[in-house]
Amino acid sequence: MEPTGIPVNSSLQNCNVMKQILTILLFCFISLYGSSQNKRNKERDIKTTDLYLYGEATADTQDEATNLAKKMLASRIYDFEPGLINNSESLEQAIDKSEHYISMPRGIKFRTIAFMLKTEVQELANDAAMATAEESATTDKPSPAASPEPEQAAAPVPVAAVTPPQEQNPQSGEPAVHRQSLAEIEQETQKRNQAEATADEKHAQTSTDETSEQPQIRSSFSSGEDLLQYILTIEDARILQKLFDEQKGKGMMIYGGKSTLSFPDKCYLVVYSRNGVVKAYLDKGRVSRKNLLTDTMESLNNYGNEPFIWFQLMN
Repeated sequence: MEPTGIPVNSSLQNCNVMKQILTILLFCFISLYGSSQNKRNKERDIKTTDLYLYGEATADTQDEATNLAKKMLASRIYDFEPGLINNSESLEQAIDKSEHYISMPRGIKFRTIAFMLKTEVQELANDAAMATAEESATTDKPSPAASPEPEQAAAPVPVAAVTPPQEQNPQSGEPAVHRQSLAEIEQETQKRNQAEATADEKHAQTSTDETSEQPQIRSSFSSGEDLLQYILTIEDARILQKLFDEQKGKGMMIYGGKSTLSFPDKCYLVVYSRNGVVKAYLDKGRVSRKNLLTDTMESLNNYGNEPFIWFQLMN
């Protein structure tokens, strides 16, 4: 009988296959490690060199984290170059198609950093400014200069000097000086102290009542429209300020005051009174705007000198 066993050639082939598999796994591990290290190096450059604007987000899925990071990047860009608000659609489309982002696992979640060089942002802002200037030059027609009317000298208005009457000393004819007694001074001091103490108590009570009655602010929204509908329910400008600060940090919106309103047709307006009560939410537009609370057409001029803030949602 011939001896049985595994052929030598077959054993060598199996060993070669195992070596190839181990080699492939080793190269995969080295590639993954190198890629991860490159991403960390890039992240360090983005955050420490002051050459980039970036948005960072963590979410359950990589797509969700990437979309949120890109929204936050857009918000940072608008803060850096407010002139780009007028080109928000084209900018957000460019960011959405951009591959300038890095994603890494973070536990069971994903973390993404979307970034753009500040020089690139400035170039976009310059291009947008030039396009706006060319459009204005094309559409605006110069009107003939009207001859100035001769100015008429204004007649001087006489001002009568009014001297308040003073009590006089009947003997010397000089103004009489009223001297307070010590009792009068102490009485006035006591009244003033009591008034200050009462004012402090009222202020403390008001602060306590405001703190206890302050409602919880919703923090999570599925879309810009969802956020807008929630905004329309708020009647206190102070609560609105807290909501805007939080949602801007999440990349859901941008906002500002009257002095920074450059492109009114892109922004909603919130008109409020001096004591912080919201009076109107006005839709996007230039002259005529829709009041989102009453569903009527209005103008900002209807509210005189009432303060307002603008906001834009990052859909």
